[in-house]
Amino acid sequence: MNPSRILNTVHRAVALIEPVPEDRETCLNAVHVALAMTGGSVEDLQKHFRLRGNPGRRAAARLHKALRDLQRAIRHPDLPADIRLIMPDDDPEHWRIERGEADNRRFNYKAQKKLEAAEAAFQLLRQFNRKITAEKDSAFRKLSALFCGERPDRLQWTCRGVISRAKATAVLSPENK
Repeated sequence: MNPSRILNTVHRAVALIEPVPEDRETCLNAVHVALAMTGGSVEDLQKHFRLRGNPGRRAAARLHKALRDLQRAIRHPDLPADIRLIMPDDDPEHWRIERGEADNRRFNYKAQKKLEAAEAAFQLLRQFNRKITAEKDSAFRKLSALFCGERPDRLQWTCRGVISRAKATAVLSPENK
């Protein structure tokens, strides 16, 4: 991305957050970090998708088969006692070798980018004590849109989901109950 475009995006984001003057420098740094994390995530998402693809599933299947064969060999009655002594004392049945179900869904890059942008915007607004709502012209939706390069109206459900998950996982202190 062009450095002047990055700087423009950072200043627009800081204007949406509206930090107090003494927190402006901290806000600039935080926005730079959030923008770098959401901007550089396409490569990370592609790597994640590749690991979850067919080669990753085949490697997991090979490991599962090898562990299952090892369990069978350890339980074999003809196994010499001296070899049994070098094996762990645990019962092989307790070793976790259950094969997980393969996730055959296609990985949606745009949806993941929207989610990461909304989560970064949520954290920034929370850090600088701003109101977080998913309403039409809210700073949260505008900041999320700025981070992922989409229009704010396309982030309504993503922003609502981030707020909902944050409420569900929030630890309530006595003054927040």
